[in-house]
Amino acid sequence: MKEEIEKKNTSLRNLKINQDELKLRQGILADLRVEIPKIQEETRAAIEEAGKLQELNNKLKADVETKTRKIASNDREYEETKNTLLLVGEPTTLISKSKDMRIQSQELDVIVAKKESNLANLNAENTAAEDLGRRLKENLEIIGRGSSLPSLKTRIHHIYPNWGFVTLASGYQSGVTGGSSLDVLRDGKVIGKLLVSTVERNSASASIVPDSIGEDTTLRVGDQVVPTPEK
Repeated sequence: MKEEIEKKNTSLRNLKINQDELKLRQGILADLRVEIPKIQEETRAAIEEAGKLQELNNKLKADVETKTRKIASNDREYEETKNTLLLVGEPTTLISKSKDMRIQSQELDVIVAKKESNLANLNAENTAAEDLGRRLKENLEIIGRGSSLPSLKTRIHHIYPNWGFVTLASGYQSGVTGGSSLDVLRDGKVIGKLLVSTVERNSASASIVPDSIGEDTTLRVGDQVVPTPEK
């Protein structure tokens, strides 16, 4: 009779754990349905911004080419005027024109230098926007496969051995994905595995995978946690 009662109590505890885990997973799914559209919108905005930067980049390139041609034309005119002065002397009008051309040439040099600096900055911003869009797309694909982001590095915050789960010091903002598998590391070695059950912005809870921890090993608060590598 005692064995039957114990079995029944164990079954009831397992049922409660399964019900709680189901509730947590439903919460995770609801959070993902809210979070994924936000990430998709951020990706779309980044791609749109990259397109605008590229368009502005092209306009600046055309402007620089126009200014460069004008500078070359003024340089030729300056040289022709200087040669004419050597032949016919230095009338007042020619001297004035030569000075004006020198001033214009210097001003154009300054304008071109500024345009080239702006163009370099825009190229850098364009590259950064493209990289951001690529990273967001890759992150969405990883989350869609049910994995946490490879950049995730967190630690065990609390341990509940009687219930078989732990809490983590990071949440979905740091790359934790509900339902994903995580490795517990100590001294660079895997000592156990976790299965993420619920995720919040800056925290998460995960079930301890049965039989993943050796008999002589005990999880500790502060143990490092990273995503299980995808196969």
